[in-house]
Amino acid sequence: MKLVKSVGRVRQAFTLIELLVVIAIIAILAAILFPVFAQARESARAISCLSNMKQIALSLQMYASDNDGTYSNIYQGWGMDTAYQEGWQWRNSIQPYTKNKGIMTCPSNPVGHPDGPGTLPPTTPSNWSNNGKGYAMEPDKIMSQGYAFNAGATTWVAVEDKNNASWVAAGMRPLHEAAINRPANLIAIGENSWRESDFGPDWFLEGGGQCNGKALYAHHALNGPSNFVYFDGHAKAKRIGQAMFPLTNTEMVNNPPTDPNATHVKTDWGWDIDMSPGLCHFDK
Repeated sequence: MKLVKSVGRVRQAFTLIELLVVIAIIAILAAILFPVFAQARESARAISCLSNMKQIALSLQMYASDNDGTYSNIYQGWGMDTAYQEGWQWRNSIQPYTKNKGIMTCPSNPVGHPDGPGTLPPTTPSNWSNNGKGYAMEPDKIMSQGYAFNAGATTWVAVEDKNNASWVAAGMRPLHEAAINRPANLIAIGENSWRESDFGPDWFLEGGGQCNGKALYAHHALNGPSNFVYFDGHAKAKRIGQAMFPLTNTEMVNNPPTDPNATHVKTDWGWDIDMSPGLCHFDK
């Protein structure tokens, strides 16, 4: 460093090399810290999502309490016989208890934010405006698609599904809390990455053929932690693979298989799921 004379005083100036060294150090620190800041921001958003889901859990319990221990069907279909899965949903059923559709949106989820009100009919994709199913039954025609009900725990057959009346007659009725064997270990709600109101184990397994964006949403990275609501009312973040495996203790169905070598899971509603291919990749 050299001295530069000035009138009445002596000041010091950095050389070009010293300035470049300082700039290089700042760049290195920025490269190290910026990803940390981004991860911290995502962690804060994930916590916000978890808080939303705790409120959803409370609303589910309140609904069941007001209906003799019976949970809402995933799809109700009230008033829309020809498009039952586009009608009334569990999302609509809990609105009187939440009174805030904002909690249905996770800040992190890129598909969880509607672009605006949807239009009718809801069977036309161009009318959706990034809304989830159930928007057609809302006065403002808005419904986030951020969360979905576990179809491995309760039936997705709608109350007004006239095409599947035999399924309803066979016992595919709304879930009653007395039928839940492991309420603290059975998932009710998961974070969703598309507009359906339900999800099942086959949706995020390659054997189900419904990957490519139609899976549960994971934070931070592929197969990162996701938030779940359980039937006892608590919400928890864990990796999706941990919620799925081992099959003998899977949290996706009410009655896990007892065979540790099983490659299939049978839901309470009769459909089999091939678990052998393993987990697919998740959208970020």
